[in-house]
Amino acid sequence: MRSLRISKSYAKALLKTAESQGRTETVYRDIQYLEQLVDESAEFELFLSPYFFTDIDRPELLFILFGNQLDPLTFEFVELLDKRRDLMLLPPISKAFKAFYCHLRGIVQANIRTAAPLSPAGTQAF
Repeated sequence: MRSLRISKSYAKALLKTAESQGRTETVYRDIQYLEQLVDESAEFELFLSPYFFTDIDRPELLFILFGNQLDPLTFEFVELLDKRRDLMLLPPISKAFKAFYCHLRGIVQANIRTAAPLSPAGTQAF
């Protein structure tokens, strides 16, 4: 419960900062990328653990992995999580960030069930 509250605080702070700097869309894409990386790579999920050890210093490794790939604001945020030993909260932070982003933009997720498969034109309409 505590980690969920902390994750939401981090996500809200990141979104407010991104909004104030006009970089919301870029940060949103970065968060989607990081979430996808966690979902697809068990090694990356292990890397997020505070118990992960490597011969390379973790901040240096973060720079090698993401220094040129993420927006500077997103990268600074990831560095902050690492310094505070909260990098393991990245998955719930990304989910909370996406929820706050959708709420801010008025995006509502919907599931549609049809009796028969939709044609490509029908799918495009939704």
